[in-house]
Amino acid sequence: MPIRIGGAIEIGGNVEITSETGFDFSGSQWLTVTNTSGDWNLGRVWTIEFTVTIPEQPLGPQYLLSQPTVSGTSTGVDVFVDTANNGQAQVGVRTGTDRVMFTDTYISPGQQTHVAIQSFENVPYGIQSTQTWINGLRRENLNTAIGFYQSTNDLTVGRRASDNGAGFRGRLDSLRISNQAIISNTTYTPSSTLLVLPSTRLLLQGVNFTTDQSGRHTVVINS
Repeated sequence: MPIRIGGAIEIGGNVEITSETGFDFSGSQWLTVTNTSGDWNLGRVWTIEFTVTIPEQPLGPQYLLSQPTVSGTSTGVDVFVDTANNGQAQVGVRTGTDRVMFTDTYISPGQQTHVAIQSFENVPYGIQSTQTWINGLRRENLNTAIGFYQSTNDLTVGRRASDNGAGFRGRLDSLRISNQAIISNTTYTPSSTLLVLPSTRLLLQGVNFTTDQSGRHTVVINS
């Protein structure tokens, strides 16, 4: 059922993001992002950010972003939340045949939360990192990069693409996918209105959440 969280919260100390925009996912609804599927071949340098509200702790994985597996291997974009022992939802990604659970990146039920995940690799200098931010504060800094290489299938928002299951229940807003590492500071202040940057490959936000503001994709609502 639709989730409505009233009021607003402060993100990063000085930016207010309201909860009356975005898209409510019931667990059985999802979005398909079509056209220009080569955009999802992000490699090991990318940034994914979104604002999310969940009504309760998930009892299992619920997928926010997903692409179909190829030969049983998840080579595409896969971002999910799963149950955690502390009563919250833990953020994770799938890459290859592995699930990467971020051990200090949590979402509290009933609270609007801004999440940013970023992967970076500099091959000549041998530098790799994956970082996460919650409400503008960095929570993880791993010494490895995570690669997404799926370029032949559409992106699914709101459930797992491969098995048509693990539907997300909650509100999603301010979803931006970039093919560059765009966050450079330990403290990251999200904007109340995200902009289309040269690196932006998808931007869904606001009352017109199902319209890609980058102009690169068509978004289809499914149920």
